[in-house]
Amino acid sequence: MKKRASLPYGMTAKRAAKLLAAGQDAEANRKQSFENLFTFAGIFIQHARDLAKSGHKDSARNWYRFFNNSQIVKILGELGVSGDLEQLREDLNYLGLECHPMDAPSFETDIQAIRACLTEILNHVKKSPSPALSSVNRGRSRNRQSSDGKHVATNFERH
Repeated sequence: MKKRASLPYGMTAKRAAKLLAAGQDAEANRKQSFENLFTFAGIFIQHARDLAKSGHKDSARNWYRFFNNSQIVKILGELGVSGDLEQLREDLNYLGLECHPMDAPSFETDIQAIRACLTEILNHVKKSPSPALSSVNRGRSRNRQSSDGKHVATNFERH
């Protein structure tokens, strides 16, 4: 049998020359770099959206600023990548909404801020009928006296 000339790992010299020639093609390298940038942007915009949804809004905001200020989506559009740029742009817009509050309230006092927080909590609480006062605590009532000798009702005693 005639032995073929081969490089280590079973690659022939002819195949190695083709791979070397492909690696030297500058246009193909540029196009692949643009595709890699598109993939990178898509992955990290999704990652930033996940961060925003899980409460890490500061980190998500940093990614949003990076992608928005660098104008990567616009650049990728001008470079003519083959990916779905509209979806990428939409994901970036949603990231902006998810990591920035819709309205930044300005409270003059701490009481106003607490009231707004409690109102927000109450908006999400399921409303159910409250039980009657007598059914809340059916524990054994104790009789005790205050410091001036008068009877003090405990455990919702009724008079």
